[in-house]
Amino acid sequence: MTDSNNPLRLCIMSPNGTLLDTAASSVRLAAVDGSRGVRRGHPTALVLLARGKLEYVKDGVTHSFDANGVFAEIKNDTVTVIAE
Repeated sequence: MTDSNNPLRLCIMSPNGTLLDTAASSVRLAAVDGSRGVRRGHPTALVLLARGKLEYVKDGVTHSFDANGVFAEIKNDTVTVIAE
């Protein structure tokens, strides 16, 4: 799924299933303590999310997703967002 230009995997999950599963070069999350940027090699983290936009860059193009997320796990170059 990932490649040298897009080394991250972004998964957005809801109770109804997978909303998005894509490669990305970076991800920006709306966390309760401020905006959080994620790039390749980010340390493992569990992030409590605020309501807001999730942005990710894929192949040099910025995409946004209205996220009503609960939390995100960042681990092994994968960002998994659990959304309502």
